[in-house]
Amino acid sequence: MIFMKHLKFVDPLRNTIITIPHYLKEHFIKLKYPRIPNNYFLDKIYTFYFSFIKRKIFFCFKLVWKLKVFLRDPPRKDNIIFDKTSSNYLENLFDKNDYLIIKNRLEDIDNIYLSKNILMFCLKNIFKGSLRLNYLIKLIEIISPKKILTMIDNDKDFYLISDFFKNTQIQFLAIQNASRNIDLKKFFENKFVHDYFVIGQYEKEILKNSKDSIVKLHSIGSLRAALAKKVLEKDKYPQEEVYDLCVVCEPFYITTGEEYFDDEYEKHVENIIKVAEYSLKYAKKFQKKIILLGKADLGSASGSHLKEAEEKFYKNYIKTEDFKIKFNKKKEFENYKYILKSKVIIGFSSTMLREAFAFDKKILCVDFANIANTEFPSWGICLLKKNNYELFEERLKKIESLNFEKYLNEIESVNSIYQSDVNTLDYLNQHI
Repeated sequence: MIFMKHLKFVDPLRNTIITIPHYLKEHFIKLKYPRIPNNYFLDKIYTFYFSFIKRKIFFCFKLVWKLKVFLRDPPRKDNIIFDKTSSNYLENLFDKNDYLIIKNRLEDIDNIYLSKNILMFCLKNIFKGSLRLNYLIKLIEIISPKKILTMIDNDKDFYLISDFFKNTQIQFLAIQNASRNIDLKKFFENKFVHDYFVIGQYEKEILKNSKDSIVKLHSIGSLRAALAKKVLEKDKYPQEEVYDLCVVCEPFYITTGEEYFDDEYEKHVENIIKVAEYSLKYAKKFQKKIILLGKADLGSASGSHLKEAEEKFYKNYIKTEDFKIKFNKKKEFENYKYILKSKVIIGFSSTMLREAFAFDKKILCVDFANIANTEFPSWGICLLKKNNYELFEERLKKIESLNFEKYLNEIESVNSIYQSDVNTLDYLNQHI
């Protein structure tokens, strides 16, 4: 079991509190992240200052100096994409001028509408909710869309607003962005959405009795994987399998709360490290060509320093093997290119393990942590639950020996993992 000391810093980009392991201390100090003192009272003062006061001040500063302010109502649109995060995927579902993106996160907002209509509503409801939420509600009311769609399916703002407009003609639709777990049912208590598009039958089974919260469930696969597949096919990207093994890296070194600082956190980290360690050992022993896919997004503002932190995370634990991690730009679907070029995909709880089925790829989920929040959707040859290298080696050899069709026969329920018999894009286009 891995045990480690943790330190608190402030993310200067978002003015939020993050917690990191001690070995990354110098890395974040070098990046000029303010450190929170290890003192109970100072901790509370710093946390309140950065997460509440400075975050609000930061927004006000941006409001005055950087935002575009329109003293009129917003234009009417039939479709709204809610939340800028992952909106680039949803834009593919609409004609160019047929949607409007509503940016609800403070760090994303770059323009606001301040008509008399909006101001009066916000003032009238000043004690009934936050100014930001009142603003978003009135904005949507004026835009009067037919549909509101999000890919951040755990966005609390989205469900607060969907509940507000529950008895109107506006349709609220959510597309699953990442693998969820058994807590999904608890999450949807007292939340409302008309249509929820999930990756596989696993989520559908969990939520099948949530009729008061979800009007209709659709198991359709992954939008992101479907778009990647379409782009790669259009570009005639070569499908030759160059790598024997592809390890999906899942660094767990930054958290925004204390929920994992217990035995589960240690199990989580140990599992992640063993996936890479066992894969590297196997590749070395049997002379297999291996690639490690990093999680840090080189296309994001924080990509470069998160890349370095991710490398240090793995190298802090794996000292017996020489390795490099390949980092990519998510918006260009570069990670999926390497999925396509690999024979077997290995990981722990990454959504990409499930998405690999969209490309007819064999996978191995190594999950011996037994944490409810990371439960894999099915059983069979695709899942290894015991922390033992010899068993890992035996299982991986067997997977390599099978073609894809015979591999599928060794899985209890493929559609629970990924609904591959549905054309995701066609299905969404018919419903949106």
